[in-house]
Amino acid sequence: MFHNRKMFTSLIILALSLCISSPAGLQAGIRDNLLAAAKSGNTDEVKILLQKDASPNVRDDDEFAPLYYAVDSGNYDMAKILINAGANVNMRYKDDTTVLIRASVKGYDDIAKIIIKAGANVNARDNKEKSVLIYAVQNGRIDIVKMIIAKGVNINSSDNRGRSALMYAAEYGYYDLIQLLVKKGANIKARDNEDKTALTLAQEGEHTEAALLLEKFIKKENN
Repeated sequence: MFHNRKMFTSLIILALSLCISSPAGLQAGIRDNLLAAAKSGNTDEVKILLQKDASPNVRDDDEFAPLYYAVDSGNYDMAKILINAGANVNMRYKDDTTVLIRASVKGYDDIAKIIIKAGANVNARDNKEKSVLIYAVQNGRIDIVKMIIAKGVNINSSDNRGRSALMYAAEYGYYDLIQLLVKKGANIKARDNEDKTALTLAQEGEHTEAALLLEKFIKKENN
């Protein structure tokens, strides 16, 4: 009986060794190591693993890829390495978000720039129909707003509340963003699902300067 048990243990060890040494096992190990390195911010390890032919587009159990972790943590060097290795800048994640949306929320201008240069969709929307532009405006990221406007973003796109980027700029009282958006063609008179305009939202938020600016633009448009 002891002999049989010893033989069984040996067979298990042999089987495990074969799995680990198989190409599939090795690739799985490299994939897991790449995700772990990206998640922990280990740029050097990510670079080494990519040189070992690790795919930059693998996903973990949360459906996140290495580039998502690099962008989310503001790791410019890692993001650049992954993009140069072929990371998909338009991959969709939880809530249908993208890395450009994430960079816009976080305010990582330098990362947004290389993502856009790599071909990111500047008109991407998440599951709430919020666009990259809306997120950039909501978070006051004027430099990112300028970048995506230069790439031909739909300046009047609205989310599932019927609100445009200009409306959010007005709601938060972002004077400079209001000025920029209107000059680039934002519809001043558009109304959301509650029949509110950008001016209404600025007034409700008691953003006096923003409201006066919008009134000025409306008056100019009416003349």
